[in-house]
Amino acid sequence: MAAESPDARVLLQMTGGFGSSGSVDLFREAQVGVDVRRTVSLLAAVCLIAPVTEEIFFRAGLFRPIRDAIAGTARPGSRRAWLAALLGLLVGGLAFLEAHQGNPAVLVLYFVLAAFFTGAYLATGSLTGPVVAHAVNNVAATTMTLIKMGDVPAWVFVLPPAGLLLSIAVSVACGRF
Repeated sequence: MAAESPDARVLLQMTGGFGSSGSVDLFREAQVGVDVRRTVSLLAAVCLIAPVTEEIFFRAGLFRPIRDAIAGTARPGSRRAWLAALLGLLVGGLAFLEAHQGNPAVLVLYFVLAAFFTGAYLATGSLTGPVVAHAVNNVAATTMTLIKMGDVPAWVFVLPPAGLLLSIAVSVACGRF
């Protein structure tokens, strides 16, 4: 079996709490700010790819089918529609927690984020709301980690906001997904 690359290890482990000393160590191990290719790849994965793909999977792929199957023809705002949304949130939120395993202290935060992203999906009726919210969260967390690193070249700080803008563009281009 091939050895795990530092980039893959960072992507798998950084969900344990951005901005923590552990995420700073992981970013350093992945040579963020030193190796341009690795820096761009990692930050694109965190600030662009993850928000778009996770929201497609968790909101459009899990939450919506569960909610729609349970709600059926129930009128919006009815008890059945609320129950369907709640069960969809619970299943989708638990799946989101499973995907973001890490530090147990942040599990509640991840469930709150899942609920917030689901609320954004319900409020907007599209993936644009949760993708933007997810991207803003990841950009903020990534920027905190970069600041804590302390010795990162200035050009690296342009990448997270660029990922946010691209996430917004992709989600708007997808329309009412």
